[in-house]
Amino acid sequence: MEDFAARVNSDLVGKVINIASRCAGFVKKLGGGTLSTHCAEPQMVARFIAAGDDIADDFELREFSRAMRKIMELADEANTYIADKEPWALAKQDGRDAEVLEICSVGINLFRQLMVYLAPWSPPWLRMPVSF
Repeated sequence: MEDFAARVNSDLVGKVINIASRCAGFVKKLGGGTLSTHCAEPQMVARFIAAGDDIADDFELREFSRAMRKIMELADEANTYIADKEPWALAKQDGRDAEVLEICSVGINLFRQLMVYLAPWSPPWLRMPVSF
């Protein structure tokens, strides 16, 4: 049980919470706590949303490990997106604030979708409303 708890905590904090951690500060600073009205990656966001049907099927079939693997693969993809875009580096360049906000808004939207999928496994304190 301890190994399971360590694994879940590692995945939750190291992968999922990391997405919000890397993006929320820029959304607060550059958007005043409001996400960009423009979605820089509509296909990616749509794909994350569409993955919900397969994840729900896995839940219904009691294939919890498979569902969790799919969710963590999405988390890895979101982290890769943010790492590749390097909003922290772009934020240091003049005139790139809108681009940084768009990247981080995508990240927050991906994080939100992952949290929807993780809700059955998440501790109650993770499901509380968050404000920036």
